[in-house]
Amino acid sequence: MSIGGKMFIDATKKFYEENKDNNNKSKSVLNIDINNIKKSNPEIFAINDKLLKENISLIVISIEKNKSNQVNEISNNILKTQDLSNIKIIIFVDKEVDIYDLSMVTWVCCNNIDPQRDSKIVNNHNKNSQIIIDGTRKTKIYDKFERDWPNIIISDEITINQIDNIWDKLNIGEFIKSPSLKYKNLKYSEGAVVVERQKPE
Repeated sequence: MSIGGKMFIDATKKFYEENKDNNNKSKSVLNIDINNIKKSNPEIFAINDKLLKENISLIVISIEKNKSNQVNEISNNILKTQDLSNIKIIIFVDKEVDIYDLSMVTWVCCNNIDPQRDSKIVNNHNKNSQIIIDGTRKTKIYDKFERDWPNIIISDEITINQIDNIWDKLNIGEFIKSPSLKYKNLKYSEGAVVVERQKPE
C-alpha cells in the first residue's frame, strides 16, 4: 500500500485547446505491418492489432523474454524501423498471456508494472506521443528484481472437477467454467512464489 510509482490517466474528452493535433483534421488509418515487425524482432511471439480496426490506438505484443532490457530494445527497434506514429499505446507481456483476452492483459499488466519503472513516454514532434508499457513478469536474472515474485494462485484439476461435478447441487446459478482454466498457463511453478526459470545457455 502506497509503495511504488503511480500513474494517473486523463481519459476525459479534450477541449480544442488541449488537442495537440487540432490543426491536423485528417486522421491516418490505423494499421501496422505485423509480418515485418515480427521478422525484424524474432523474440516477438504474437501481436494483437484488432483494436486498431475499431480506431483504438493500442496494440499488445507478447514476447519470449530471454535477456535484460529486452522490452526497451524491441520497442526502440520497432519505432525506428516501422511507422507506428499513430499508435499511442504499446503494451508488452509474456508469451504465456492470451493477448486477445483484454481482461487478462489488463489484469496481468496491473499486477506486473510499477508505472515509474515500467512505462516510457516517447515524444514525437508534431505527431502523437506514445507510451510503452512493460507488462512482463520481472525476474532477478533479467530485471535485477530482488524480491520474490508472487505466483498466480489457481485451483488444481482435482478441485475444478469436484466443483464441476456438484455444481447443479449448489443452487448458485448457471454453470460457470473455472477461471483457473484460463489462467493456468501463467503459473510458473508450484507454491506461492515463482521459481526462476533456468537462464538460457
